[in-house]
Amino acid sequence: MEETTSREEVIQAITEKVGTLQNTFQLSNLRPNANNTQAATIITDKETAHSLLQAPTLRIGIVRCSLERKADIKKCKRCWAHDHTEEHCNGPDRRKLCYKCSEEGHTVK
Repeated sequence: MEETTSREEVIQAITEKVGTLQNTFQLSNLRPNANNTQAATIITDKETAHSLLQAPTLRIGIVRCSLERKADIKKCKRCWAHDHTEEHCNGPDRRKLCYKCSEEGHTVK
């Protein structure tokens, strides 16, 4: 979106597209992006996300902004498994190992 776009304009565009926003709706701070534009992340329920993603773009002001789906994949920081988080981990402690080669003594940069 344009670098002059405000949070209120983004929320208004989303509301016009999907109707009333649910309590689960969250909009991140607008952050700088390439070529003097901005980007934002929207966290919402599945139904609202599905409604937004029916078209690949969202009109905010006079600009058509592209939309993309991102999945929030949980990952254990202790054993690196994808089926649980660190609080519920019974696996091996791999926090001191290199994530790339699994060797101890250095970390991937």
